[in-house]
Amino acid sequence: MRTSIWFVRAGQSVANQQRKFQGTLDSPLTPLGIAQSEMAALQLRRQRIVAIYCAPQTASVQTARCLASVCMAPPIEEDAWSDQALGVLTGLTRAAAVRAYPLAMAMRLRDPVYGCAEGGESLAGVAQRCIAAWHGLIQRHQGQRIVVVTQAAPIQIILSAIAGIPLTHTWSWRVDNGSVTGIDTYGTTHIIRCVNATTQLTRKEIGLANRHIPHSAITNPSGT
Repeated sequence: MRTSIWFVRAGQSVANQQRKFQGTLDSPLTPLGIAQSEMAALQLRRQRIVAIYCAPQTASVQTARCLASVCMAPPIEEDAWSDQALGVLTGLTRAAAVRAYPLAMAMRLRDPVYGCAEGGESLAGVAQRCIAAWHGLIQRHQGQRIVVVTQAAPIQIILSAIAGIPLTHTWSWRVDNGSVTGIDTYGTTHIIRCVNATTQLTRKEIGLANRHIPHSAITNPSGT
């Protein structure tokens, strides 16, 4: 019995655009991020999705709402799919982080699996919760097709766990904003269907997206 799990990385957020460490920061989608989310929804529109799970941060929720408008499944927020918490580095550019917290940045390079900044979370901790959530989804949705909307790190972790790649090399997987990664499971056997599948936007389309006024149903995750 095949279970298909589609991972979608949230579209570009304001923090992504500004090249800041995002982590668990609530940063909304940019107009380009909304366009990327719409393209991901088009990729999955024929997959008969029965459930959409997402991280509770704004960019993931907005992307999930965009998918829900096409896949006809309401988003379910789960903390387990949150990106890595970065503590004091959250919201800083790399250059600002190096100036303000040189020891924390050095620790991330020296020990990428267990090292973390003050108030942050280690990659090992992220892997523990994401892999547990992954097994939970497989048990709950046997024979079904579901979507998980999150950020790059959780997707890279699941791919690495399936492929037998150590956490020190999770960054080997490229996972762009708005990309789709598909994994089919057959019991204990996993087949990676696709990684980082995107519908490329032309420069003209990107320009139009940047002038687009987002729809309130997507840009207002609180529903107010």
